[in-house]
Amino acid sequence: MPDKLPEDVLQKLEQHGLCVGQKGKVDWRDDAPAHPKNWPLRRKLYDTGIISLFATISGLTGNVGTSVAREATTDFGISPVLANIAFASMYFYGQAVGGLVVPPYTESFGRKNTNLLATASFAIACIIVGAPQSLPAVFVGRFATGFISALPQVVGSGMIEDMWGVRARIWAIDIWIKGSIVGIALGPCMATYVSLSNLHWPWVFYICAILSAVNCFLCLWTQESRPSVLLNRQVEAVQRETDTHDLETENQDRVPNFRTFAHTMLIRPAQWFFTEPIVCVVALMSGVIFSSLYLQTEGLAVTYAYEEFGFNEHQASLVYIAWIIGLVLTVPLRLNDWRIVSRRLRRNEKVRPEDKITGFYVAAPVLAAALWWFAWTVPPAVNGISPFVSIAALLFVGACTNEFDGILQGYLTDSYTAYAASANASLAFLRAILSGSFPIFSRQMFKNLGSNIATSILAIIATLFCGIALWFMKYGAQFREKSKYAVSMEDDEDEKKDDQQK
Repeated sequence: MPDKLPEDVLQKLEQHGLCVGQKGKVDWRDDAPAHPKNWPLRRKLYDTGIISLFATISGLTGNVGTSVAREATTDFGISPVLANIAFASMYFYGQAVGGLVVPPYTESFGRKNTNLLATASFAIACIIVGAPQSLPAVFVGRFATGFISALPQVVGSGMIEDMWGVRARIWAIDIWIKGSIVGIALGPCMATYVSLSNLHWPWVFYICAILSAVNCFLCLWTQESRPSVLLNRQVEAVQRETDTHDLETENQDRVPNFRTFAHTMLIRPAQWFFTEPIVCVVALMSGVIFSSLYLQTEGLAVTYAYEEFGFNEHQASLVYIAWIIGLVLTVPLRLNDWRIVSRRLRRNEKVRPEDKITGFYVAAPVLAAALWWFAWTVPPAVNGISPFVSIAALLFVGACTNEFDGILQGYLTDSYTAYAASANASLAFLRAILSGSFPIFSRQMFKNLGSNIATSILAIIATLFCGIALWFMKYGAQFREKSKYAVSMEDDEDEKKDDQQK
């Protein structure tokens, strides 16, 4: 780029909401209308809603596996273990691989086109599972849907961060996380009712395909939200209008070569899991708690099938809705996060990662208490207690899972900023592997040990996490500040401006 740009070029840059930075490269102006953080509120809400809808559909599709497997076992003449591997585990193993491969390319190729391709491919993959009614097709289709699900489940937070400032993002990320949990809770309900009806189990995946196709149609009205992609488009427009060809942009995303990809998304996450205490602890806690929902999916089906409760299979599948209702309990925690961040912004102070994890401190002991509550208010060891006593405990399980997943993911993102993709890759991979492995043995675990002992094992783990929460409260900031990769999150000017306007 020349030292001094012609006046007409500078005027065009100004018209497009651009400026020349200190390094002589073109970057966004703080008030650029085309920057996603400066979009109208209606536009942001629509695009956030579409992303959250995709997360709901993928969560639903992921958690129909064990319910369908029970029906499909007879059709294919296979063991329950193999059926669970085919219909449940393959989805999450695909998500584990997708969580490593998908993120670096969405930054380079943009959000909208990737979402359109993903939602269309997701629908096709669901049809592949149901239409042939062939076991190899199930393996391929479920792995493919899982691979694609990495887009809303792993990259979704990055898409939301493109549009929202640090304060408004509290609610946007929370909606996205809740969308995923709603899908997970609805999956067994939908699968049970469809599988046991005249439609039969392939229609479970046809319905998922229809939902994804609708989501794809709605994606047509979204806009590209990756700032670097939009910046390149604006610069190209200026170059066409001024016949200039030597403008360079700031922070231009590029498609990584294999060496860069292997280091960023494979080697570094594995290395950090063992060398960065914050990454290791957060990945273990969030991964175990979130994936335990899939362990409980089979466990609840066993628990509420006991004669003492008198639930038939249809009625038992409705128990998962308690997770959805429980999400309402997290609203006061988000209001507290909003209050803390707003106070920091008013005082022009830095927003520290620790400022937004109050929900985790609350959720850790509440989750442990809820699991102990559930474990010893159900058969076979305890009889004569209304099933709604244990269902009430599930309200808190749903609420606390939301906090463990969303809050801890956000903490890694805020702590590692530029390295957030590598930090979250460890969490996403571990979560997907555990989510795929738990359904293989969950039914046997709850049948052989009984619901009381099986749930008590989860309660013991949650109780241990209470100790880790105390450690986090006292030493978390110290360990983060000692890391050469983790930093305090500083609010840049466009985020502050965006928040003040909201």
